[in-house]
Amino acid sequence: YEWTGVWRPLVALFVAYVLVVGYGAVMERIGPGILVPESTVPGAVARDNLTLAMTGVLACVAAPLAEESFFRGFMFTGLLRWGFWPAAAISSFAFTVAHLDPGSIIPFFWIGIIMAYLYRSRGTLWDSILFHFMFNFTSFLVLVATR
Repeated sequence: YEWTGVWRPLVALFVAYVLVVGYGAVMERIGPGILVPESTVPGAVARDNLTLAMTGVLACVAAPLAEESFFRGFMFTGLLRWGFWPAAAISSFAFTVAHLDPGSIIPFFWIGIIMAYLYRSRGTLWDSILFHFMFNFTSFLVLVATR
């Protein structure tokens, strides 16, 4: 991995959080409650330190590796014969549905598009994996800080 390109996932992380926080604020103010993004980690996880630590490892290490391998490495790559946008849209929609949160449909769809772009632009899954790790790690830190 060429670490000189790490700025790309960092910029993408900033854009993604602006998108998620902005979307959440708008939906909180004007939208139906079901469209407000919620954590996909059950609140009960934060009550037990061991469960919280295990959740952190799963969310920050296992999920980025597994999800990026499947949704970008397998699905997106397999659909690329139809072009970037159809492949990115279908794999991003599948990624969104897998998170089981109606409020995350719109922001996670665009996050999936961002990760497809990161993968396609440099031809390595490591940019999307690193982005996914940083996004989940930041979200996990918020969960820990607010428990």
